[in-house]
Amino acid sequence: MAIPPAAPEADGRAPRAHGWWRACLVALGLLAVNVAAVGALLGFVHKPRRVLETDHYYYLAMAESDETRAASAQTHTAPYCWRVLTPFLAHQLTRLGLSIHQAFYLLTNVFLYGFLLTLFAYLRALGFVDREALVGMALAGLMPGALRWYEYQYWMTDPLALLLVCGSLLCIESGRERLLLPLAVLGVLTRESFLLVFVYYAVRWLQRSGLRAAILRTLPLAAAPAVVLLLLRVIITPGPGPRLWKVVREIVAFRVSVLWESQLYLATVGTFGVLVPLALLAPALTWARVRRWPAAAAFVVATYLTLLFGNNTDRLLAYAAPIVVAAGLLGLRVPAFSRNPARLATWTAAALALQLLFWWTTPFHREAASVYQPTNWPIVGALLGFWALGWYLLRRPLSLSATGSEREPG
Repeated sequence: MAIPPAAPEADGRAPRAHGWWRACLVALGLLAVNVAAVGALLGFVHKPRRVLETDHYYYLAMAESDETRAASAQTHTAPYCWRVLTPFLAHQLTRLGLSIHQAFYLLTNVFLYGFLLTLFAYLRALGFVDREALVGMALAGLMPGALRWYEYQYWMTDPLALLLVCGSLLCIESGRERLLLPLAVLGVLTRESFLLVFVYYAVRWLQRSGLRAAILRTLPLAAAPAVVLLLLRVIITPGPGPRLWKVVREIVAFRVSVLWESQLYLATVGTFGVLVPLALLAPALTWARVRRWPAAAAFVVATYLTLLFGNNTDRLLAYAAPIVVAAGLLGLRVPAFSRNPARLATWTAAALALQLLFWWTTPFHREAASVYQPTNWPIVGALLGFWALGWYLLRRPLSLSATGSEREPG
């Protein structure tokens, strides 16, 4: 394994039953906090017009379309029209008596809950102990673009895509690769963002066994999903729209025009919050981890490249959350913290508090909030101060009474 072997108090096996119970309760609490934050402002199963965005109207139109109703132009708008699985599931739930909004709301919360628990299992598969995995799950649950946004715009396809992407990363790291094929087919039926998994998988095998093994493993796995993607584009013909190169050019021009005003912020701490200073706490160690875990680095780079095809930032970068969370947790394993239990507890509590503050002060119910999010300078200052203090503590000699030892990634 590239990152990290089991910590000293872990035995490398699946988490014990009480660890899973804690994970279920923490995930439920995180979900409840995000539900309550949006519900207090807009109500729980709020109407589409209360959301100051437009993407959800495409998925609503797709879910409401059937053989008795003429399809609207929205059901043939690319790329939304090819993301069929979540609208299909919502449509099926309406046959059980739920309204279309209740169906989407139920699906979103089930998928987000599953994503959090799958993230916990993924972190455990990497070698983090229960305590670390719970902290990582909490830090991810307080990323505004990972959970709260989908309580706000709950008709989206991303909750299921996040679950399937994280589940696939878990299968890769836990040796259950036979499950990847069905997950991949479901993934491309949900959202094209699932293709990021193939980058991780290919580089993982490249690191493990070389180029030939990577090709022989990845191509057969990608064949069925590729056929599904092709069939979707043959069966569902999109309406007229701008060419891809023009979309990319316009998006790049937009991001460059507001680079210093918001994009650098959104591409870093504006999406991940305290995870960024944690991951970069010791730059030399960070670079060493990148070299030892190239699959993760490739996955994150590929996730950033998706910003060329969409105006959103934090929602697109949320797919890198499992990797960034793992990198952030490794920031807590540096000797200055891992060998001093009191300092580690204090530093972990401070990280959680800062992430909660970041989540609380990030607005979501405003015009174009998913595209334009101005830099939150107090948060930037707080996170820079957090990083600077951590950097200083790394250079202070440890107390003679400090105990414990760090296990770095293999």
